[in-house]
Amino acid sequence: MEESDKVLGRLCELLPETDGFECHRFKVGSYNALVASEFQLAYEADVMAVVVLNTPSFLETTFKHWLQSQKGEHEALNELIAKFGANPLQAYFIRKFGQVIKDLRPVEARVIHDFDFNNNCTPKVLLTTCGMVSGAAYFYRPLESGKSRIDPVTHVEKRSMGLSLHPKFGGHFGFRAVFIFPRVHLPADFKEKTAPMRLDTPEKQKEALDLFNNSWKDGRFRDCGDPLERYSELQLKYFSTPPMARWQLIAHWFDEKRTRTNA
Repeated sequence: MEESDKVLGRLCELLPETDGFECHRFKVGSYNALVASEFQLAYEADVMAVVVLNTPSFLETTFKHWLQSQKGEHEALNELIAKFGANPLQAYFIRKFGQVIKDLRPVEARVIHDFDFNNNCTPKVLLTTCGMVSGAAYFYRPLESGKSRIDPVTHVEKRSMGLSLHPKFGGHFGFRAVFIFPRVHLPADFKEKTAPMRLDTPEKQKEALDLFNNSWKDGRFRDCGDPLERYSELQLKYFSTPPMARWQLIAHWFDEKRTRTNA
């Protein structure tokens, strides 16, 4: 078995699908060939990288159980909120992926999160491109590339954005990070997977892109491509709500924990 296969297998054990994760590998060179120099990864072309995403089951199982475990028996919810602020999800991924890197040793691994930015506020990696290159999701480019639009909420001129759709989950998923293995090289004959194009007509693509760019808060774009599994109503509300207000939506999680403890 190739070393790259062993490393990928170990990563998938640490981030299993049963916990709401998917891992998709690609060559750094395949990604670098598609992005501007400022977004390129400074590694050899055949180095293995793996993009990690969350499936719909993640939030209300893995994340919920972790967040419940962070609240002390006599700790008030307000104290937990003060501890994590607006980003308990971010705190989870920092800890989880940090532990994964330790558990992968002696294999060297580096991680770039979806919330990691350069000093000029540009992302350190384009995860949608990683997703497309690896075959994790199909990326639909704006039909009129470079055309600006007026944001319906802020009324500010913005560039139209492309949309990634997962072959099974449609828009009901989230890219979380890319792991890079500087000393793990993929063989010369390695070919990345290609995600299927579920939106097979210009009309379907235009509808999805319009929903994503102009009505993203209502989440309708997520249903494009006939997904087999979707976010719950709670998750749809969670991801469309300002971060600090999200705590109100999940406060009942901690009532559930107290009920189980007292049972």
